[in-house]
Amino acid sequence: KKLTNKPFGVNMTLLPALAPPDYGAYAKVIIEEGVKIVETAGRNPAKMIKLFKKHDIIVMHKCVQVKHALTAQRLGADVISMDGFECAGHPGEKDVGNFVLLAAAAKKLKIPFIASGGVGTGKQLAAALALGAEGVNMGTRFMATISSSSPKC
Repeated sequence: KKLTNKPFGVNMTLLPALAPPDYGAYAKVIIEEGVKIVETAGRNPAKMIKLFKKHDIIVMHKCVQVKHALTAQRLGADVISMDGFECAGHPGEKDVGNFVLLAAAAKKLKIPFIASGGVGTGKQLAAALALGAEGVNMGTRFMATISSSSPKC
């Protein structure tokens, strides 16, 4: 909050663990601090979507398969982040790239979605828009900028 007076979002990844973190406590801080957008990822987001929506928080759920996106849509997510195989982190187990994934999502989803993974140029943004996405996530591209706080190699 010290870095901006603008609205900002946070990611809340729901991972399986033998001793899971207190996700409820994390959610409480998100709500109390007035975060406007939350990206959920990982396991079933049903409880978190319900809680965040009750507090007028926009929820984007990260999905690597259209069937997961349809579930998140049914649960009340506002936006989907469709993560193709090109995405960093855990891009799923089906190894589906964005050209296939985005086209399939556009046919099935009723809510907006953005493309994540492998997007770093204007041409790739244009391709994502042509495939039905409303926008893109660009993580690595911004990490490589001079103004990034990422370690310089």
